[in-house]
Amino acid sequence: MKVQTNINELAIISHRKAPVCQHSQSGTSKWKDLFESMKLGDWILVEDKHTYANIKRAATIHLRGRYRCYLNPESKGTWVFTKYK
Repeated sequence: MKVQTNINELAIISHRKAPVCQHSQSGTSKWKDLFESMKLGDWILVEDKHTYANIKRAATIHLRGRYRCYLNPESKGTWVFTKYK
């Protein structure tokens, strides 16, 4: 059951500061920090499919095509993630 909110009942509070959030969010991603710390040619060996998917998703956002991710020819079931450009 949806609850209808009447916009006229909402109050804008401007006479005091908003409460401080209890959880701190740095505003940056742990993946972005990792990618920025990598130099050109640095690489990561990824050993599970879940981490591989997370790295691919984050690299698409933060590196925008300046990476390569491929199956490791030396070891089945692992991937190599390389930063370039």
